[in-house]
Formats: sequence, structure tokens, C-alpha cells
Amino acid sequence: MRKYLFLFLVFATIACNNNSKTADAPAEKDKDAAVEKKAATAGPGGDCSSLILFHKGAIIEGKSYDGTGKEQGGQVTTITDVKNEGSETIANAKLDMQSVINGKENSRTMNVAYKCNGKALYIDLSELMANFSAFKDAKVEANSLEFPLQLSEGQTLPEASVNVQLNRPGMNMKTTSLYTHRKVEGMENVTTPAGTWSCYRISSSVETSVSMGEGAVQQKMAEVMKQKMPPQKIVMWFAPGFGLVKTETYSGDKLSNHSEIISVKN
Repeated sequence: MRKYLFLFLVFATIACNNNSKTADAPAEKDKDAAVEKKAATAGPGGDCSSLILFHKGAIIEGKSYDGTGKEQGGQVTTITDVKNEGSETIANAKLDMQSVINGKENSRTMNVAYKCNGKALYIDLSELMANFSAFKDAKVEANSLEFPLQLSEGQTLPEASVNVQLNRPGMNMKTTSLYTHRKVEGMENVTTPAGTWSCYRISSSVETSVSMGEGAVQQKMAEVMKQKMPPQKIVMWFAPGFGLVKTETYSGDKLSNHSEIISVKN
């Protein structure tokens, strides 16, 4: 479950003030400059329209790699519609995902929605899980992963969690993933194939617990599964005014995978 979630979150948001000098058509340069100017003059609550996810027609492409640099998969996000509902701006997106899990190639297209209230970007984790057939019979409870549009070094961000309960004859399986200790560590420049970006570096811890029931066999199975899902650390490079450009996942001190944006068309 966590691997699917990591692959999605890697590209679910696109951020950072783009300082790249890549070759774009003049019209695209003018459009990007207008977006950056609007973000720079936004009020204390930020501006949802400065985020690339809230630009109808935007196309965002990313790639994911294992700890050795071997490509694991990719994703193309297309923003199909942007609308206002009350105090929120909602962006509907189509995600075309390709991944290699346990040596098997997987393809999937899903539809998701992103929300912004002028102060923060919200990603509904329960909606993400509902897109996978493996969880079609499961009960999923989650809160949104929140990215404030105004960040500062040392800032602590809200925690998030995902609970998935799947009932089967003789086994009631429940997994809980907690995203804790979310902290803004500072600002860094990050270079990807899409350009050079000035980003906030955000770290968080992810710990997953498993319950299989009260029987001795079920408890042993839960312990085995828990050993295969040790606590992990995620580092994301994010900034208000655009989204998420890079993510690294660590098991202990070892890099297990990383993902980055390779193309943005607006």
C-alpha cells in the first residue's frame, strides 16, 4: 500500500519558484512570468491560482527511481478542470501512471481532485487509495496532506494519517500509516530535467502499523508484515507559488527511492 502511495505523492503536487532558463516559446515565457509575478504579490493567505495544479490544461510529467537510480515508473498529470466552490478552489486532474512493482509493469489512469482555500493546498489521501482496485472492498479513513502556501524555516506542518481496514474470512486486516514530524528545514535550489528550482525542504517521518486480528497466527502475520515496513523518512522540496518538484524516501539512512519532475507544460 505504501509503495502505491509514495509513487502517487511524488508527483501529486508540483511546486517551487521556477528559476529555470530552459528554452520555451515566447508565449509560454510571458505566461510563466505572469504567474510568478502574481505569486510574488499574493496576500498573506497566498494565491491558489499561482499553483500549477490550478491551471486548466497544465501537463506535469515526473519520473521515479529506486535507490540505485534505476527507473521505477512515471506519471503524467493533466489538469482537466478548475472551479470555485464556496471558499475553495478545486482542480480536477487525470493521472496516467506507469510503474514497475516486483518486476511487473503496471499502468493505471485515475481521476483525482486537489483543493485550495487560499491558505493551503490539500491532498485527500483517502481519495488516492480509493483509486486502486486492491482497496475496492476496504474501508479507508484519512485526512488530507496539507501544504501551507506561506512557509518559513523551522515551521511545523500538520500531521496526516491513512487507515485502511480490509475484512476477510478469518482475518480482519488494518493498516495505519502516520505522517509525523513534518518540518520545514530551510530553502535549497534543486535542479531537475525541467530546470532549476528554489524550494522549501520539508522532512517527515512515516510509520506504518499492521493489525490482523487477535489470534496467534494473525498476530504473527502482522509482525512479519511490520518488519517489512520499517519507519521511513520522506524529504520533499516544495514552495508556495508552484508545488512539489522532488521527493526522496529513506529507510534509515539509506535512500530507497527518489522522484522528480522532468517536464511542465502550461
